[in-house]
Amino acid sequence: MYAFISYAVTMNGSLHSRLYAWLLSRSDGVPMSLIRLNHISYCVDGQVDDLLNDISFDINKQDRVGLIGPNGCDKPTLLRMILGEVTPASGEIVRSDMVDTAGYLRQYTPPSSQLSVLEAALVGMPEIADLYTRRKRLEATMEDPHYEAFDEAVNEYGNTLDAYHRAGGYESEQVAGEILMGLGFDGDDREQPLTQLSSGQRTRVELARLLVQPTDFLMLDEPTNHLDIEGQNWLEDYLNRYDGTVLIVAHDRHFLDRTVARILELRRGQLRLYTGNYINYAAARKQEEESAWAQYERAGKEVHRLRGTVGERKRMARKVQGNKATAGASADFYARKASKVMKRAKAIGRKVEQQLEQQKTAKPFVEKQTILGFPPMEESGAVVINAIGISKGFDDHPLFSDTTFSVGSVDETWARMVRGALLLRRDKVHDQINVLSIGERGRVALAKLLLSGVNLLVLDEPTNHLDIDARVALEQALENYPGTIIFISHDRRLIEYLADTILMIKEGQIRYYSGKYMEEMWSRYDA
Repeated sequence: MYAFISYAVTMNGSLHSRLYAWLLSRSDGVPMSLIRLNHISYCVDGQVDDLLNDISFDINKQDRVGLIGPNGCDKPTLLRMILGEVTPASGEIVRSDMVDTAGYLRQYTPPSSQLSVLEAALVGMPEIADLYTRRKRLEATMEDPHYEAFDEAVNEYGNTLDAYHRAGGYESEQVAGEILMGLGFDGDDREQPLTQLSSGQRTRVELARLLVQPTDFLMLDEPTNHLDIEGQNWLEDYLNRYDGTVLIVAHDRHFLDRTVARILELRRGQLRLYTGNYINYAAARKQEEESAWAQYERAGKEVHRLRGTVGERKRMARKVQGNKATAGASADFYARKASKVMKRAKAIGRKVEQQLEQQKTAKPFVEKQTILGFPPMEESGAVVINAIGISKGFDDHPLFSDTTFSVGSVDETWARMVRGALLLRRDKVHDQINVLSIGERGRVALAKLLLSGVNLLVLDEPTNHLDIDARVALEQALENYPGTIIFISHDRRLIEYLADTILMIKEGQIRYYSGKYMEEMWSRYDA
């Protein structure tokens, strides 16, 4: 169930945990921690590597935190741990008493029901939702002039309206209406039953329900899915006015830029904290990667130098051993000298091994970017791809460095280059399509289009289900594509990066804009 449920967070457990939670809630001029994770690890039975490995961080009062990471790094499990739905293999999670209710937007398809849109949006407040449903039922009953118990219905209706008023129903109904309007539901849409809505529309109703109900802490897993650009802008403004704490899992970089002040990056079971929004994170991450590659390359040079020294010492030892054989009375002197030289060689050898281990540890997670160039497509097909400045290696064994070459119409070579550019892992090459994730299938479909040699691409929401790394790779591949691209998208970063012409369909009209997205976005709202 794709639900947004109000959880009552209570402090259970040992006296130590309750005292710790009380201390977290103290305000002494420092941020007040709502949630603290201490050295959390988690793995699935039979799995060698931990999905989460020794993770520690705090979520403070009124924090705006973005949680990012590649698909498959198990971000939802981390969210469920925070709620107490999943128990870590080791470590401790402490929740402050300041958290009364938490709303959680999950990544599941919401169920259908006979509830209307407005009724579903009020479900997070059960008393008001029940009174609203009773009110609507009585109104429908009293519309029948032949209803035998009309007087009783009128009395019940009056009592229901009074209870609805005392419970704050009219105020909540107004708030729900404003939220639904912001998420794309006008007045007529609010009476539609959920059975008549698409899965994307039902997701927006569930998001409205989460925002209508009172919460102290929101955890949103991909909240911009199924929202158009106006809905995304509205949600950003809403969250910036929200008085509670927000933890957002998102691959939407524009959304992260406008809503968060800290970034948590989950990658290979490790968690890194960055201050600022996504732009600040990307700049810091780039600097770290450049520094890591420089360190890795220095380590490789040091290993090469030390190996040369080891070889030289061993040659000296063999020479001394040879002198020993002809030295006669001086044999003991040469034996001691040979032993000393060999010990030095072994010591340097151990240093080489240490350098190799450090080099493996220091190797950056992100490989140097493969840059693909698409020459003009001609019928001859003489040149299909240019590769510029490619470097690749494993540990201290470089395969090639700063290589530039052209590839002809060799299908497998070209296919593997496209596969690498779109971040499709090499161990997935021979997998059946039906075992791939939705995001991987989308990248395979795009690779198929690029391999087909067509000069027109028509793409419908190409960044859906892609993580940030894959989105960046897709943008770069499409930017270098020499043909024409027509794409439907609500991904503002992709539109800003790629589009030079925009067709906006609104209220049955098509508006044409020439120029980059950010230059035109404001004018369309002013029109």
